[in-house]
Amino acid sequence: MLGLLNSAVAAYYYLRILVVMYMNEPMESADELLPAGAAMKVAVYASAIGTVLLGVFPSFVLDFASKAALK
Repeated sequence: MLGLLNSAVAAYYYLRILVVMYMNEPMESADELLPAGAAMKVAVYASAIGTVLLGVFPSFVLDFASKAALK
């Protein structure tokens, strides 16, 4: 019963977002985006590099976690 209620709440939440995105008329739009600052660029590039490295070479993190678990 609780799962059914949770699913109904989640469906309402996500369907509401879709309705707002696709069914409503857009309000005023930003014609020009502000340039990203240096901190934002560093954060995005560091996240991208970390994701690629951990996706290609996950053994570094897994070995570290296994050694830490044994101690």
